[in-house]
Amino acid sequence: MTKFPQDPSPPPIGDDGSNVNHQSQPMNSESAHDPALGVLQPQDSVTEDNVETTVSVAGALGPVASESVGDLLEAAEVPAGKDVRPGDSLTAAPTGAPIIPGLHRERYLPNTHVVVVGGGPIGLWIAWYSALHGAKVTVIDDEKNPTYLVAAGWCFPYHSTDPVAVPWSIESARMWALHEPYLPEGAVRREHTRVERSAKAAPFPAEYAKLPGYRALTSDELSPGMKSGFESESLVIPAQIWHPAMRRTLESLGVVWVKRHIATVDEFEDLQVKLEANFVVDAMGIFSAFVFDDPKFKPLRGTVLDFVLPENYEHGVRSWDLERGDYQDPYAVPLRSLGILRVGGETQPISQAHAEALIEGGCKPDSNVVSALYERAIEFMPELTEMEYIGAHTGVRPSRDRLLLGFHPGKARSILHASGAGGAGITLAPKIGHEVVSSMIDVRSQWKGC
Repeated sequence: MTKFPQDPSPPPIGDDGSNVNHQSQPMNSESAHDPALGVLQPQDSVTEDNVETTVSVAGALGPVASESVGDLLEAAEVPAGKDVRPGDSLTAAPTGAPIIPGLHRERYLPNTHVVVVGGGPIGLWIAWYSALHGAKVTVIDDEKNPTYLVAAGWCFPYHSTDPVAVPWSIESARMWALHEPYLPEGAVRREHTRVERSAKAAPFPAEYAKLPGYRALTSDELSPGMKSGFESESLVIPAQIWHPAMRRTLESLGVVWVKRHIATVDEFEDLQVKLEANFVVDAMGIFSAFVFDDPKFKPLRGTVLDFVLPENYEHGVRSWDLERGDYQDPYAVPLRSLGILRVGGETQPISQAHAEALIEGGCKPDSNVVSALYERAIEFMPELTEMEYIGAHTGVRPSRDRLLLGFHPGKARSILHASGAGGAGITLAPKIGHEVVSSMIDVRSQWKGC
């Protein structure tokens, strides 16, 4: 068995970050809001007086009262997975009852063309909801920076600093669970989750107590050097499984997929004219910062290590927030459907120029970073020394203090932004998708003749 080296010297990785001695086949690599946008705050409501400047933020699902995502799925009365397959009609259950959260049969998008720029989790959920509401949908993506394939697929708001991240992550988890019967087996898994923090780390948000199955850890249960912690239940959603399945489903709904790189504001705005689109949505992730020159974006480099998951692996998700100043807080997420233990993590701020160069170069992992991550991880997970190392992956996250969510100023309410999740794209995608489509429906309801 090939193991990761136990000394601080650079690991035996190739140009792509993989273990040069590993014999397995490489993993498939398809890969509160900004006030300037005039978007409602979560406590606001849509009225006749403010309908001209709003994105609906009313939760279509209501409060999450259950203690587990499993209970949420059961309570939703979703038909059993054996009765439905990916590609089947998703607008109604076999009984005829609506089963898609946020799908309002009386509020829809007929004779409407929605162009979504960006094929990551947020872009696909916007496309999904748009198609389900009757819109013609085109997705444009260059497939140059599929960070969602590098991410651990952990549905948890640990990267976003927006105040809505925690409540929206809970709603998004419920949406993912409701869609589970329509995704391949293993696309959505529930994992026991344990998160700890040191005295130097930022305090946990109070909203964490609302996470399913939340329980604060006692001092006796904490790892050495940790000040506080909790356990809860969270979802693990490997992009390698759900992304191609969701894309196939979108295509079965008539969604058109175009591979193209959008590099300038003019190119982006021209899409509306050239494609005769009613709405164009920016779901470009880090490329939104490049195209719109948004100074509030802070690119983050992220690197993860993959190990062969032992058959007897008994842990769920584990994470330690250290805040040592080197942006390396260890975590481990079991991707059981892939047979991989994904270990991180790095959230290193980098310049826009560095981010662009990294993406153009194929996001090759830095061997020094890989070694440092491994050394840090084995402090908390010494069992890694007995596991087979597969390789490393690097991506660039679109970090922003507040989600960029709302209409672009001065564009007649036809261009929308939906980016800035900062690595929480999978975590927040369903809820963001619902908010964007609700916004388009609100605007369309004001058109003459509707």
